[in-house]
Amino acid sequence: MKWTVGLIGALVVIVLVWQWDFTKPVVQWEESLALGRDFEISLDVADEGRGIRNIQVFLRQAGQSFLVFSKEHEGAPPWKKGPAHDQILVSASDFGEEISLAEGDLDVVVEVMDQPNLWLFSRKTVDVRTTMYDATPPRVAVLTGQHYVRQ
Repeated sequence: MKWTVGLIGALVVIVLVWQWDFTKPVVQWEESLALGRDFEISLDVADEGRGIRNIQVFLRQAGQSFLVFSKEHEGAPPWKKGPAHDQILVSASDFGEEISLAEGDLDVVVEVMDQPNLWLFSRKTVDVRTTMYDATPPRVAVLTGQHYVRQ
């Protein structure tokens, strides 16, 4: 009897370890990050283990944090996987004048959480990229007063 209970317990542990997600979500940025007045942030999020649970993108500047994107996937039971890949595009037109950014240093923060193991343990990835926010258009000036063009 003890041998049977021990064998069943060992099989349960083996199945749990086999199904356990040991990988963290990964954030891949599409291009170099330079933000101006009409910016777009493009990134790919992947989790090859249990799948993605939720994604949040924040803009952080001078101690203030602004949520600009949030997506929640439905929770998957332990025997199923959630979505493994998601592509995100955040543009300035998505939130318009709701957020007022000052020129200068700006952090783009991406938080991704994967589906939990046995409804209890999730892994979270926080990726921060620092860039400059520049909303001032360039100035064009005539350098010389000569307007003669030789033909």
